[in-house]
Amino acid sequence: MRLAALPVLMALPVLAQAIPASSLPAQAKAAHLLDRLSFGPRPGEVETLAKGGDAALSAWLKAQLDPAPEPQLDAWIAKAFPTQAMSIGQLQAAFPRPAALAKQQGLKPDDPNFKQEVKDLVPFEKRPQRIEEEQAGQKLVRAIESRDQLQEVLTDFWFNHFNVDEGKGLDRWLITGYERDAIRPHVYGKFRDLLEAVAWHPAMLFYLDNWLSVKDG
Repeated sequence: MRLAALPVLMALPVLAQAIPASSLPAQAKAAHLLDRLSFGPRPGEVETLAKGGDAALSAWLKAQLDPAPEPQLDAWIAKAFPTQAMSIGQLQAAFPRPAALAKQQGLKPDDPNFKQEVKDLVPFEKRPQRIEEEQAGQKLVRAIESRDQLQEVLTDFWFNHFNVDEGKGLDRWLITGYERDAIRPHVYGKFRDLLEAVAWHPAMLFYLDNWLSVKDG
């Protein structure tokens, strides 16, 4: 979603009170709402909302602004993507840096077989890439399966707006908690709280090199 959509997002609580009058046909209006505020309509969803008219559209938006827990989806994600429940320390312990392990084992970077030896040292399921793969996987599953579509759209919006690079050093181990703890809990709260959570999260501090910004004494 583009940054230009931000004013619309900020106005959602007001719009939820009553969908503004429009000359669009009911089905086009429903399709427009779902295209803008979700990851796309499910089969038959446009037709169902269109039959209910503006009252159904307002009810859908109000429900989105008050998301209900989804224990079954959360349980499925926890089982399929176990890294999502891990702390930073647990992730670092479970998926150690291959270079650090290689150094412990006395492997030499200038050895022509170094890369293959490192791969052999760390089994596939223990490689840090798994963290990134599971992070991407849970985002896709939530975008498809979650009933709280607007929450997922906003989480994705702010995650991209306050972007960090998972390819930069330790951020690979920090990005799971960044979305889970700093962004997702605050998408329907105060912007100040979101900004503070993002600014103080280790993923952002590391990305901006703020952890190096210290004063003597």
